[in-house]
Amino acid sequence: MISFDIPNEIEEVRNLLRKILLKGGFLQIQKSVYIYPHEIKELLDFLQKHKEFKKYVIYSEISFSTNSDKWLKEFREILK
Repeated sequence: MISFDIPNEIEEVRNLLRKILLKGGFLQIQKSVYIYPHEIKELLDFLQKHKEFKKYVIYSEISFSTNSDKWLKEFREILK
């Protein structure tokens, strides 16, 4: 899971991050919370190298969620 809190003053950075995540196959579950069902080491490396993202992005690994069945179904639809 990736979440972020990017200030309005740098809205273009926030919009760029959203585009990157959506193009990468992430599923948006809240305005600034995205999930992906696989390891994302390359993306994390990229985000850590760019101070515009590093300061505002939080990465978490989740082993259980109450909505996981719903999200897995949505990922299957995306991957078709």
